[in-house]
Amino acid sequence: MPRARPMPPEAALDLGHPLGQQMSPRSNLPASHRPVSDSASSQQSLRHSVVFHQLDDLNALADALAMASREDDAERIATIRASLDRYALAIGWSKDSALPVILAYIMEHSEFDDDLFGPAFLLSAIAPDHPETAALLTRLPRTLRDLLALATPPPRP
Repeated sequence: MPRARPMPPEAALDLGHPLGQQMSPRSNLPASHRPVSDSASSQQSLRHSVVFHQLDDLNALADALAMASREDDAERIATIRASLDRYALAIGWSKDSALPVILAYIMEHSEFDDDLFGPAFLLSAIAPDHPETAALLTRLPRTLRDLLALATPPPRP
């Protein structure tokens, strides 16, 4: 069965196009999906929420990675590594705005070592030379450092 081809962005902006009449040229989003407020504080709040959620997702992937490792399931380990890499790539695109949020997450979750896998993984991926990266990595328990090593695939020959 042939797949539908996505509509080119310029078609959505064409006010003569049926969908273009419902689209906002400013945001390229339907009016029902545009943010209520474009204020800097609401954008910052949204960014904070999204990054915190992604860090929680990374911590859940760490639990799955630990279980796959205990079960010696190489296929699941590879799948989880690929998922982790996608998170690092996505966050890396907005590194400058994500970095302060990651550091805030570390401050809010500093009492819970298990919550620090996500920030340690991302900082290692997007800001390996940042002083906070080294500080976080040195304070992690051995089990989390081992899990971080497992999360990083070996270099390709």
